[in-house]
Amino acid sequence: MCLEHGLKIYADLEPTILRTFDKLLSSKFFTENPLGRSMAKLVAKLLWFLPHGVVLDCETALKFVDVLDKIGSKIAVGSCICKVALNRRKDPLDVDVVILAGIKAWAERKPGYRYISSEELKRYLLEWNKIGLIHSVYACCRMGKLTFVICNCDPEICVPVRCYKTWRAALFKGPKVAVVDGSLCQGCGECVKVCAFEASSLQNGKAFVDEEKCMGCGVCLRFCKGNARKLVPREDYRWPRFMRKFMEEIEKVQKAS
Repeated sequence: MCLEHGLKIYADLEPTILRTFDKLLSSKFFTENPLGRSMAKLVAKLLWFLPHGVVLDCETALKFVDVLDKIGSKIAVGSCICKVALNRRKDPLDVDVVILAGIKAWAERKPGYRYISSEELKRYLLEWNKIGLIHSVYACCRMGKLTFVICNCDPEICVPVRCYKTWRAALFKGPKVAVVDGSLCQGCGECVKVCAFEASSLQNGKAFVDEEKCMGCGVCLRFCKGNARKLVPREDYRWPRFMRKFMEEIEKVQKAS
């Protein structure tokens, strides 16, 4: 009960927290000055109990929805809190998908959420993937029982994505990484344009993926004109602690499909 109450408190404070981090991200001191960046990174470590997310490619996100269906989690969708809190409303707006512990903290207490089926969510995920939104699952205190949302993020607005890009905080890499078949690459550079994490570049007229920077979202695959890209399992990957029990179920679903 204490954990659930804490999540409700976070739900009430979330817009203010997002606006605070947005201001820090707008400050040259905290983003460009070495001392300021170090201070911001220290603060991020001290705030370990705030939501942290793991990036999922679309295929893995769909398998995760199967797991939610299997364990009987309700699903509700509402407005992206980053877009609303920062007053940067942009379509599609209703991309905040609360699940598990998030149902009581958000859907049952906040206006604007509507319940949807797992099949409806799958259709949405496929649509959002086509337009380049990044899927990620978040939990507070890095605890599985406090997993509360599937975010579908616009990287130009999303506060956690921007925090990761600036301070390497708030997000964990996903289980897959992009690779390129140089013989198929047309050197168009579309992958470079759409990569939110600056993992793609052109070298000698061909696309190159920095595996250390790649988060495994798979957005680049949708925009590759030569179909030269694919996602492969990340070597020696370890899921964040809060996702491990779900990972076991995802693996069962994958073996059964």
